[in-house]
Amino acid sequence: MTEWQFTAAIANANHRSLQRLIRAIALSKGQFALILVRCNYGQLRRQVLENLRLLTKDVYLRELELLPSTTANLHNTIVSELYLDIPAVAGDALPSAVMVFGLESVTALEDVLTGLNQARDIYADTFPFPLVLWLKDDVATMLSRLAPDFKSWAATTIKFEMTKEDLIALIRKETETVFNDVLDRGLDGCSSSATLSLNSISCELETAREDLLRLYNFQLEPELETGLEFVLGRDAYICDKIEAALVHYQCSLTLWQQQEREKVNEKGNIESPSSPEHSLHQAIVLFHLGLCYRRMADLRPALNRSYWQEALVWFKQSLEVLELSQRQDLLAKFISPVCEMLQRLEAWEDLAAMAQKSLQLHVASGSKAQEAQDYGFLAAVAAAGSNWVQTYDLANTARSIAEVASGVTRQQESWYLLLLGRSQRHLGEWEDAINNLEWAKVVCELQYEPSLYLEIVEELRSLYFSSVTTTAKLLR
Repeated sequence: MTEWQFTAAIANANHRSLQRLIRAIALSKGQFALILVRCNYGQLRRQVLENLRLLTKDVYLRELELLPSTTANLHNTIVSELYLDIPAVAGDALPSAVMVFGLESVTALEDVLTGLNQARDIYADTFPFPLVLWLKDDVATMLSRLAPDFKSWAATTIKFEMTKEDLIALIRKETETVFNDVLDRGLDGCSSSATLSLNSISCELETAREDLLRLYNFQLEPELETGLEFVLGRDAYICDKIEAALVHYQCSLTLWQQQEREKVNEKGNIESPSSPEHSLHQAIVLFHLGLCYRRMADLRPALNRSYWQEALVWFKQSLEVLELSQRQDLLAKFISPVCEMLQRLEAWEDLAAMAQKSLQLHVASGSKAQEAQDYGFLAAVAAAGSNWVQTYDLANTARSIAEVASGVTRQQESWYLLLLGRSQRHLGEWEDAINNLEWAKVVCELQYEPSLYLEIVEELRSLYFSSVTTTAKLLR
């Protein structure tokens, strides 16, 4: 079968599946039936639903997208969300069918599926309409394992597949979207909704790679494979599966490097220059390897110094690529972790030079939150040299900028207050020092920054002890 014939066969199979779904809904009118639909891709599902709505304009279909917080009792969720507990709705406005989406996003999925099996009779007793569950492959497998009695009500599962071209286009589009999102966000953390979205995307992309091999015996090109491995790594990193993230990032980097070697010029054995896009991708992968080792230092405190050193190596390599690409805007976004690692390693001379460079970049880019952080790094350098007047001036500048900047974290605010309080203590301004340190303790979040919190508490303890000792001497 030729590639064109295979594509046509998939399109025809999807058309037959759609007709079968419409027929199953029509045949179950006024009575309960369980209809299972397997569709692994949001894009394909949207296309199918669009066609379904066009072909069933006279059919009252209700759609329900489940939330991650959906509880174990799916029946109650459906009744509540569709107002089926209201007599007027239950009596006169019952749907012809209810389609349920999003099971794969439910946090307590195993509980939901187990609940389906345990209370299966209530669906037949209370739902005089077919229930259409849209499933991805992994959820369908879990349904067979955890709710076999409930699943036995359904006929053969209706399946929708994507063509080879669409699968490749999906992988290319989503990997580029994730890369561009990283470039736009810089160091900004992902929101919970963005995290869920990335998890869903990574699952779809991994399934797409498997489907390309299973259905079409097609191996991804190295360029697409590198992007896919990066997305899988980022998803693992956000879920705090750091070792898995490292494997994916290393694989992505190796593939990028292989592609570069393949561009070697035949005549002079000189590598042809990388495209700007490829260089940026490589810089982002290098940077994320640094993030992994920085996180490893938090997870394994006994080895933190070696992990900080490893993180610094990857961060610096990332900056070198960005400098070669002449992307000052991206240097400004990704330079701060280098300063952070130098501070943790107490490499004060290097930190002073890097923080000054970082400050120039952030003043030029107008990033006030990062500008404040740069003054904080410079204040830490001054404190390491016991230059308390300079420490006070720099820490006070950092705090003043942070007060009017957006995107300043509580960790950063409490750190500036610590530096300010420490300098005031050494300058003999004990009352002001106590006020700033006490406020730093309030601002700092112990569960997220335990080492910083302990540092603030220790500074306060030392200050209170010195105050008591001085007062005792004066009373003698």
